[in-house]
Amino acid sequence: MFDDVRNFVHPLRFDPMASPFCRLVTSVTQDVHCTQKYNKDCSEAAVEMLQPIIDESEEITASLRCRHPADITPPTTEAPEAAANEDEEPASAPSARRISSDAVVTTSSSTTATPTTRRTIGPVIQITSIAPDHDSTTAIPIAPENAGRELKINMSDAVNSLYYIYDICSSNYSKSPYATVAAKICARQDEIAKQSDCYQNVLEKEKCAMRDAKTECEALEAFNANLDCAIVTMNDLCEVEAQNTVIEIQEGINDIIIERKCFEAKEKAVATIVKNEDPDEFHLDTKMPHCTEDQ
Repeated sequence: MFDDVRNFVHPLRFDPMASPFCRLVTSVTQDVHCTQKYNKDCSEAAVEMLQPIIDESEEITASLRCRHPADITPPTTEAPEAAANEDEEPASAPSARRISSDAVVTTSSSTTATPTTRRTIGPVIQITSIAPDHDSTTAIPIAPENAGRELKINMSDAVNSLYYIYDICSSNYSKSPYATVAAKICARQDEIAKQSDCYQNVLEKEKCAMRDAKTECEALEAFNANLDCAIVTMNDLCEVEAQNTVIEIQEGINDIIIERKCFEAKEKAVATIVKNEDPDEFHLDTKMPHCTEDQ
């Protein structure tokens, strides 16, 4: 039965920037939808199997926040003349398919700049300040297909970053001060994405302060400080597995802070400021301006 349906052309839509798991589940959903449409020679028992598969796959794509096929621009197809000549010119056929594949990537990249209506949870803020180039020891490699996608998630909001993990990992974050943080969490992106319900609930409840960051050390400390605040809410709303994942991420970032000697650099900066000031003046670490003589 399924072999017969396979003879039909299934126009599948893929997001080339999505994770392999998202592409797999999305293709299954579309394939089964197509099978439902062309079920002329299928038995009733076979047709009854299809809807549960669709329901399950759509639930998975929703939990992982994969882009819905309706939001993906359909791939360009070969002209009828090219398809007709495929048997006559087998050598040129692979080339035609490669061109079609490239067209899909280009189209998808241009459309992802426009946000869809299916992923609106969490404050998405475009980062406007770009830090200077990092040292060679902290350079973060970026996949070639992500080179043109600017990072638009404000990573000073740690929970929001975890919720939009796939958006971050499919962006070019190499010039962001949060590049090291992004590389750290992207190494566990599928594991993090499984807890999306937790992050959504926390985003609706917690109101944690966010810090601006212009350097790598500032970004590392800002991310962990925001996560410290959010963990209090997570303890009430999230499962133990989600809490453990976040704690492990925090510990990993703390290790990087120690490795980069961020605390030492901060202490040196404070010491330099104190040294340049009047030694006879009493100093307080305050954010308020000094009183005037009239006051």
